[in-house]
Amino acid sequence: MDMTSSPDHGALNRRAAYASIAVALLLLGMKAYAVISTGSTAMLGSLADTGLDLIASLATLLGVWIGAQPADANHRFGHGKAESLAAMFQVVLISLSALGIAYRAIESFLGGVRPAEAETGVLVSGIAMAATFALLAYQRRVIRATGSLAITTDNVHYQSDLLLNLAVIAALALDHWVGLAGADAVFAFGIALWLGWGAWGASQAAIEQIGRNAWSVVGDVDGGPHPFRPTTKALNRPNFSGVRLSSQPRAAGT
Repeated sequence: MDMTSSPDHGALNRRAAYASIAVALLLLGMKAYAVISTGSTAMLGSLADTGLDLIASLATLLGVWIGAQPADANHRFGHGKAESLAAMFQVVLISLSALGIAYRAIESFLGGVRPAEAETGVLVSGIAMAATFALLAYQRRVIRATGSLAITTDNVHYQSDLLLNLAVIAALALDHWVGLAGADAVFAFGIALWLGWGAWGASQAAIEQIGRNAWSVVGDVDGGPHPFRPTTKALNRPNFSGVRLSSQPRAAGT
């Protein structure tokens, strides 16, 4: 049985998605203020990533809601594939975020852009890390209970956001207090590479689950032994696997 198809598991996944959306909205407002105050490239990248967090969390909510729907005549194996598609959508967003941050980091490094008001950026990043830690802990509890791929992918994304906030703090500290020019841009580029690596890993998990769903359908159609069994019973239909066809004429009286 698919773990995410249980009504209780579906409710847990939805609550985790709601929590993710709430955290993303909080961080979006704080980081927008910090970008205006500091002009930090790393903070700008963090803001862009949080905006993608919000979009991805909305996609996660949609995916877990659809995935929790029971099987019907048009979806005999349930709607679990929707979670895989939501996860793939998040992978695309993470990849776009990584590319945008890398481009901005290179531009800032070459242009010699340096941040200001480091204290504001450090404070905002610290609050963001505390909120993210709390969200990650809650998501891990839900993942252990439901095995949701969409929540797992969202968890990976927020882990990256946690490291990005840490990088912002380090970049601002090195640039403002140590006087190391270019630290802001270098740290931003490093986080872009980390995001890209996380997107690759999440895409492999999503593709694997989509493959399991496909094999379940194939196994039900031809009746052959496949490693992945259907998660719901198929609709009843006639089975002609034991019928033999012959071209020989039948003898009279038989």
